[in-house]
Amino acid sequence: MQVSLKNSNGFVRFLLRHGEKLGIALLLAAAGMLFYSSLGRDRLTAEQLPGALETSADSARRHVEDMSWDTFPPEEVVPPATEFPVQAFSKPVPEDAFPQLPSYNGPVTPPVELRQDPILLALEDLEVSTGSGIWATADPDMLRQMRLQQMRNAAQEAAEAEAERERMEREAEEGRGRRRGGPEGPGGERGAYGMGGMGETTKSGAVIMRPSGGAQTQGFELIQSKSWVIVTAVVPLKKQFELYKDALENARGYSELDFPEYRGYQIERAEVTGEGPGEWKLLGNYYDKTLIREISQWPVQTPEVVNTKYVHPLLTFPLPPMVLRMWGEEVTHSSMPLPTPEELMYPDGMPEEELTAPATDEPADASDDPFASRRPRPGAGGYGGGEYGGRGGYGAEMGGYGAGRGGGYGAPGGGYGRGGEMGGYGGGRGGYGGEGGAMMGMGGGYGMSDAGDLELPKYVWDGKTKTLLFRFFDSSVQPGARYKYRVRLVITDPNADMPARYLTKDVSQRLDEEREQSRKKRAKGYRYTEWSEPSRTAVVPPPGLIYLSGASPASPSNYSSEPEAEIIVKTLNADVAAEAAIKAEFTRGSVINLTDYAKVIWSNAYQPEEGDEEPKFDFRTGVTLLDVAGGDKLPGTRDMTAPARALLMDSGGRLTIDDELDDYDTVREYNAIIEAAEDAKRNGGPGGGRGGGGYGRPGGF
Repeated sequence: MQVSLKNSNGFVRFLLRHGEKLGIALLLAAAGMLFYSSLGRDRLTAEQLPGALETSADSARRHVEDMSWDTFPPEEVVPPATEFPVQAFSKPVPEDAFPQLPSYNGPVTPPVELRQDPILLALEDLEVSTGSGIWATADPDMLRQMRLQQMRNAAQEAAEAEAERERMEREAEEGRGRRRGGPEGPGGERGAYGMGGMGETTKSGAVIMRPSGGAQTQGFELIQSKSWVIVTAVVPLKKQFELYKDALENARGYSELDFPEYRGYQIERAEVTGEGPGEWKLLGNYYDKTLIREISQWPVQTPEVVNTKYVHPLLTFPLPPMVLRMWGEEVTHSSMPLPTPEELMYPDGMPEEELTAPATDEPADASDDPFASRRPRPGAGGYGGGEYGGRGGYGAEMGGYGAGRGGGYGAPGGGYGRGGEMGGYGGGRGGYGGEGGAMMGMGGGYGMSDAGDLELPKYVWDGKTKTLLFRFFDSSVQPGARYKYRVRLVITDPNADMPARYLTKDVSQRLDEEREQSRKKRAKGYRYTEWSEPSRTAVVPPPGLIYLSGASPASPSNYSSEPEAEIIVKTLNADVAAEAAIKAEFTRGSVINLTDYAKVIWSNAYQPEEGDEEPKFDFRTGVTLLDVAGGDKLPGTRDMTAPARALLMDSGGRLTIDDELDDYDTVREYNAIIEAAEDAKRNGGPGGGRGGGGYGRPGGF
């Protein structure tokens, strides 16, 4: 039974009755139009079929392979340019010339992987070296006041220099012409000692030498004799960056701050006895505050001798201020040889613009945990140019305000710097404190706050350096003892402050355990690497050093005659900041210990006065001469003898063989000093000394 729709709208009644028919008709019409339009499409020609295309490609390939300049018309042949040597363009591009720096553009699609812990690499290839010498220290509070005064003096000098420059510019504009020369300056320091520049002599005839190397002292320092062990190792920096990138680049919450930031390290030592290595004992946790506490006691900052691209402000322990001697190959790793002067001036090649990360004032987390702090922030390292995030400010090559590299003690590359940059107030040669850089010319990358407190710079990776130098000085050792060392690094945990939904189950579980063990219920914020492999055994030498200078064989006509070894013995004396040497003869079975007047004294502080009692030095080595050979006349020669060799036993029972040829340089220096002193004495001791007389050149223009 149909419903009556007479009272309804007519159009609606039509759709209800015929709507399905209209829809079917429209679909059929659209299908017909599509079919009709397809009839007019172009079809593939015979040349466009797959077989024809393969034939054309083969023909083109053969044409290219068979091409020769001889087949070209003469007008189309372009001769190659001969005025440029081909060799100039054939040099291969170094692999690290264009490092792959991270992009600042975010990913198109957000990462979906969960964050996992990057693999941490331990130190590689530990090496140890030993030595003894004299170090200079001072009261930290006094040094802090000196630094503040130096900053004030430097600011005043800068203002005076600027005023002088402006005055000279005004005079030049007024047409006054060139300034007259200034008065003649005094000449250099005239030698007061005779000896033709060799230095003065004591009543006993000892020659006093004024060494030019080592840290220069001014009298307020505390001088101490030290024995030490230097531990060096390789930090696999680039490999660690790659492991961080592999683990976190495609993970949720990734940012450019997810790089390995080294917080410090722990070092352990085991004493080696006749029963073998003892128990490992922690020497300390080394991080920014402990390092600043160490260097705050140093009156001068020794310039770094290692290429600065290998130096890390935390992992590379700064060179202590050693008096009388310069640091050498012993302070670097065998895989990182000391640079040439050109490499020291430009460690990264030619100078170029360097990138620095913006610094922030975000405070560190104050915690009982020595390594605890907030997660890394801009300016805390990462990618960028330069050693520590910036060169000096005003100044030039050898000092000035924020000078470039170079300089002597207390200022390679500027002085204190502000905000941790390489430059700032500071000198090239000598910082603020005179010749040689006394008075805390704390350059070399260490900054200073407005309160005069030292600050460490932030390390910025250049994207090319593959390894860094780890270096540690252990000055708590005992002469004659033997030690082994191992180290583990402390690295910022990039997952410590991440939401739990970003982390894998293992990482979340580790962080939960850290929070439960923490009094503040928060994660530590850092992770340890594995302990490095133990170093080889380091044998600490006594303060007295032995150099074999010759031997006298036993007389064949005297059965009671004994062969004798001629030995130069050196010792240290902190009271007068001196190194003394004497030459003596010893027979087999002798213990090389003696107390006597020295023959040569190296010191910048020892000044003998009229009537003062001359000190005797304790030449104590604890070494026993077991046997000696050599000194026999070589056949076929008039005055040449066989090199001497000696079998020695130290106080710990260790046997060594000393060879005269190995000690040649030291023996030659000692003999040259003695011979020059004797020649000067015979010739009446002409004046000269350290400086030259006369007057300086006129000043001004």
